[in-house]
Amino acid sequence: MDTSDPSSELSHRDALTITIGVLLPVFLGSVDQTIVGAALPTIGRALGDLQNLPWVVTAYLLTGTAVTPVIGKLSDIHGRRVAMLGATAVFLIGSIICALAPSLFVLILGRAVQGLGGGSLILLAMTVLADIASPKDRVKYYTYFVIVFATSGAVGPALGGFLAQYLDWTVIFWINLPLGLLSFMISAVQLRRLPRHARRHRLDFLGAGLVMVATASLIAAIDLGGNRFPWISAPIVGLVAFSAASWVGFAVRLRRAPEPLVPLGVLSNPIVIFAILANSMGSGATIVLNVFVPLFLQLLLGLSASRSGLLLMTLMFSFNVGAGISGQVTARVRRYKVMPIVGASLALAATITLGFVANRSGLVAIEVLLTIIGLGVGTVPPVATVSLQNAVEWDQLGAATASLNFVRSLAGTTFVGVFGAILAAKLGPEILQGTASAGAIGERAALADTFQFIFFGTSAGFALALLALWRLEERPLRTSRPAARPTT
Repeated sequence: MDTSDPSSELSHRDALTITIGVLLPVFLGSVDQTIVGAALPTIGRALGDLQNLPWVVTAYLLTGTAVTPVIGKLSDIHGRRVAMLGATAVFLIGSIICALAPSLFVLILGRAVQGLGGGSLILLAMTVLADIASPKDRVKYYTYFVIVFATSGAVGPALGGFLAQYLDWTVIFWINLPLGLLSFMISAVQLRRLPRHARRHRLDFLGAGLVMVATASLIAAIDLGGNRFPWISAPIVGLVAFSAASWVGFAVRLRRAPEPLVPLGVLSNPIVIFAILANSMGSGATIVLNVFVPLFLQLLLGLSASRSGLLLMTLMFSFNVGAGISGQVTARVRRYKVMPIVGASLALAATITLGFVANRSGLVAIEVLLTIIGLGVGTVPPVATVSLQNAVEWDQLGAATASLNFVRSLAGTTFVGVFGAILAAKLGPEILQGTASAGAIGERAALADTFQFIFFGTSAGFALALLALWRLEERPLRTSRPAARPTT
């Protein structure tokens, strides 16, 4: 039996080619999280249903988050290539359902299917990176992922609005077909050379079901609470209780399953725990800024939607620069924690400053603060991801990376839901729908106080990320690549 190590034959050029090849799935998965946002009013009018429009976004995020632990395990069992091709096929099927949807209910169903594939694409691409490069070299390639992920999330709303306004809203989903087919062909060819960690695995179906139900119930409660139902109401309390019971059941199942969905060795590893905490808190806080800074600029400073979107690009551009610098430096130094610790500290200080001066500062000062925040927090994800992958066995890379992505997505969704509920409670739900102005909701001071609270709350996320980085063990990065194992 051939037990050679395919990865040992990968040159830097080969690894870079594979990396570029999986960037398209990353773009597809991440851009579809936000591309429908600006097109929602057009979609609602076309399908005759405005009341349930938020579920077009929520359905994608819900299934994309819930499937993450499952697809990570499946990729450990069947290999990255098979999992990537399957996820791309599911994503394309969901896109076709969306494009042909005769009603909003069918569109929401299509988005749920699309989320199963899209959430899997992002995770699998990151796991592929762990297969083709050693942890020490991996950070350089991971920078490309961070840049594509952050950029696609930022341009998604503008692209969706343009397509809906000047073409047709269904084009938002039809364009996924040529891109998805191209991604399918690239993956089918490029991923043949990946190493297979051929070890017998079993998927814990009960554990997978429990974590998906627990996640879906929690996200649904956050999305509906304070919006469709009061927080203290039977539906919301029931969803929260059901989610809590499912999480408890999942924890029990992890201890009793012959092969748990997430290996206990991964969950008990301090490096994994602090890497996940640093990544999820930093990314979750950044997502909050992505959502609420444009609202702050429009309501408090009177900017147009397009201009506030352009100013937000400052945050995303500097985030990409920070990630790029972090990736290059981490591969060349021994004390690779220093840069993200300094970066998280700067992001924390800048966010606190933004909270204090936002209601009396000009646009230049706000842009400077957003730039500092982006540069600072952009240094965290590359180091957190590589530290985690450096600390686990090769055949656990899928499950470990899935845990990282799962908690990050769950944290971002939870943060946005909680702060959105606070904003709606303080200023009225019409704010989140963009139907109210500063003059219609009371004094400017009350509006400024609300956003100040959100910015201070966001700084708590950066503080937790900084604390986790401080506790993260700085283990020397391995210089060897993954080795394929013989099938037993």
